[in-house]
Amino acid sequence: MSAPNWEDVVILAGQLASQPLGAEAAVQLKTVIGRSSRRPLKLGGPVVAFGKIGEALPENPAEPIKRILAVDTDLAKADAVVISPPLAAVKSVWDLLVLVQKLRDLTGGKPIGLKIVAGKIEDDMAWVRKSTADFVIIESRDLPLVFALYRARKFLNDNEIENVDLVAAGDLKTPSDIVKAMALGASAAALDLPTGKKADEFLRTLNLELARLVRTVGKDDIHELAPADLATTTREISDFTNIKHV
Repeated sequence: MSAPNWEDVVILAGQLASQPLGAEAAVQLKTVIGRSSRRPLKLGGPVVAFGKIGEALPENPAEPIKRILAVDTDLAKADAVVISPPLAAVKSVWDLLVLVQKLRDLTGGKPIGLKIVAGKIEDDMAWVRKSTADFVIIESRDLPLVFALYRARKFLNDNEIENVDLVAAGDLKTPSDIVKAMALGASAAALDLPTGKKADEFLRTLNLELARLVRTVGKDDIHELAPADLATTTREISDFTNIKHV
């Protein structure tokens, strides 16, 4: 039996109570990662490509492509930096806090994030909280992303943490998957995409489809999506998240 996934979640289209928007209606897709940092990462859409080098459209099309770089790359070229375990020099939360602060100083206040594989979500999010990181990339492997995102967002909400952005990674195959992840609490999504001009073209096309899906819900801002805009066809999801069963 396969594990629950995004195919078990549906986007609820607006009708009368929340009418869908027309095809020409403007939809806000602009995204900010690291809102509390001195130099927040401002993007034209909620999707970044991530690997050794991540790329995303800038907020202003005239600017160069934005990059989220791993900590072991050229930090001078990074618009944001992400730290990924294992970390030989990190033995405690204090060590992680010192590393985050050091990178923040080295980059002049650019957003510093942590990348974790979904597992012991609450334990890892407690470290994220104490590290003062600006964002966390949560990658799904064995634990489905729908559960990981719900638990991570719940941790942030329960602890009244508003300055940490959630970036969903893994198990995102279609624009509708991204919309579902955003409705469940992600601030952005990280995909494995080509770099350079191909990434630019792909992301522009993707943003058009994301805007179309947001219009069907009856909203004009992708960041206003909420669990109430979703439903699930399986009890496995409705019993362990805040997505209602159909």
